[in-house]
Amino acid sequence: MSFDIAPPRSQYGWPCRVTGTMVNYYHVCHRRLWLLTHNITQEQSSELVALGRLIHESSFVREHKEVMVFNRIRIDHTTTGQHLIVHEVKKSGAMSVAARVQLLFYLYELERLGIDCTGELHFRSERRKQPVVLDDEGRRTVEAAVREICRIVGQSTPPPRPAHAPCKKCAYRDYCEV
Repeated sequence: MSFDIAPPRSQYGWPCRVTGTMVNYYHVCHRRLWLLTHNITQEQSSELVALGRLIHESSFVREHKEVMVFNRIRIDHTTTGQHLIVHEVKKSGAMSVAARVQLLFYLYELERLGIDCTGELHFRSERRKQPVVLDDEGRRTVEAAVREICRIVGQSTPPPRPAHAPCKKCAYRDYCEV
């Protein structure tokens, strides 16, 4: 199967238009990333996605929700004190590496705007949080991920389904198993 759909392009300095969701998917499954960026969406019908949306909507109800940056980065919420803290809320820590790099991406993009901030991951089902600070290693991780994301979304066909992918709970499972 071949698709002739151009990947999204960036106006913001990256080789392609990268979002936080793309960074997250890159660390979960390259095939899922490719399908999402080529407008093959299955998530509207996913019960797990609906549950995640419900958790997001019911978490931190007193906080201002969904701060948009560049019309492509949707931050769950922020708090201020001595400095700005960017919060990312996840259902669980099952995909904590993907969640951490997604938050690092947000911090990286805000740093490029001259905004000094740190991050905090919230894993609701575990009732725990994890601080995230953008350091040199985090910057390198984000830059490498963005380069690879742009390479993957620029391919004309989706990558093969990896053996390690968490397909059991994936909204694209039926598509990939056909």
